[in-house]
Amino acid sequence: MHVTPCSASTPGALLSVATLCMVAFGCEASAPPGSGINLSGMAMYERTTKNFAPNFALRQVAQSTAFLIDSGNDAAPALLVGSGHALEDSADIVEAELPGVGHISFPGVAGRHFSVARVRYASRRGLDFAILELSQTQGALKALGVAPLALAGRKAVGGEAVIAAPRLSDSRLGVASWPEQDLPWIDMKTGDGVVYRHLLRVEGASLQPGDSGSPVLDATHRVLAIFHSTLPGAGHASDLSFLPACLTQGRFNAQGCGLDNAFNVLVEKDDDSRLIYKQSVQAPIVIDSPVYSTTPFYQAKLAQWPEQCEQADGYGVQQVSGDALNLSATGLILAPANPTVLALCLWGRGADGPEPANRNAVALPVLVHPPGPAAQPQMSVSAPYQDAFGRRAYRINVPSRHILFQRVEFKLGPWHSTACADPRGYGDLSSKIIVRQDSRLCAVGIDHAGQRSVAVEARLRP
Repeated sequence: MHVTPCSASTPGALLSVATLCMVAFGCEASAPPGSGINLSGMAMYERTTKNFAPNFALRQVAQSTAFLIDSGNDAAPALLVGSGHALEDSADIVEAELPGVGHISFPGVAGRHFSVARVRYASRRGLDFAILELSQTQGALKALGVAPLALAGRKAVGGEAVIAAPRLSDSRLGVASWPEQDLPWIDMKTGDGVVYRHLLRVEGASLQPGDSGSPVLDATHRVLAIFHSTLPGAGHASDLSFLPACLTQGRFNAQGCGLDNAFNVLVEKDDDSRLIYKQSVQAPIVIDSPVYSTTPFYQAKLAQWPEQCEQADGYGVQQVSGDALNLSATGLILAPANPTVLALCLWGRGADGPEPANRNAVALPVLVHPPGPAAQPQMSVSAPYQDAFGRRAYRINVPSRHILFQRVEFKLGPWHSTACADPRGYGDLSSKIIVRQDSRLCAVGIDHAGQRSVAVEARLRP
């Protein structure tokens, strides 16, 4: 599921699809909120995201939020935490040790921009955060009046009163919760989606575009989590309880906190990025897609919840990158009347390891429909019109990606001699149809169990 920064919430979502809190250059940034909290370490992070019309050197710059964290070593390079989607446009990506991109500006340090020297880590896999390193030391920033935020080093407790501290809005109290139903974000129109892990929901948070990367604080003003998206009346944040373990003498070290072994994978199912299946009495569900990893080998398992992907138990034998999966949904709980979202867990590795798994394990959504007949596709036919050659034509519209279907097939023929119930003669069809005789147009949906729907039909008159 692609969620566009600053877009409205996607309608028709199975579970609430939140809006990523980034903003295009041009939004005004207010001073950080006060409320007795020293938020001078809150900063605006800007990076160029796209070039338009290179002959005119036009650029688009994305703005988000980052904040300086107290690493415990004023002599070490300053470290800031920002949102992962501020750096990575693609979902389910992990990158480590990248060249610096973009710059930081603190509202209390007028006229100064601090270039990001290195991106130590960036993730949109389960968590959504990034570690940015400056060439200036933490002590140098403190000398300019910038106060780092201390890390809590613990998870928020369900029901705990926390402080939402967005950069562009006032700080306000919120209530923390860990709702499992918020982990999968599936678009119920297309079936595209992602699954999150360690997802903290803060009721009462009010975020604006550009607030991605703002902290969630406890009552002692220590960082618990980082906001990455908003939904009505609340905000979603990634837990940062593990982050103190990532700091060695004030420097970021992924080895110590379960963020090492950065890898990426691609799973293909009939040239489709979606992993959608349907229960059938004829055959059990088997995931047999090939997996391509940036590592020589991979291991896999199917789990009920995405956070189980970080646990070692259940992973199969190592397979060569490019080999197909052979995973069954047997033994997992599938809802009898509603779609179930499972997690496909993947772990990239070499021949000698590392063994699974940690926070970098992949968790991809696997959507399983309950059994039943195939639904009919929705087909719309335009009013007839004359094309550029004076021919009578119609425009046909059927969603190209739909959560209920692998594909939609069509048949067109004479009105009196074409039988939509006859499965012969179906195939692809252009969205523009030229009509020279009284015609019958048939459409059937092929669901994810391979079942054909009852046909829908339309009459196209010449």
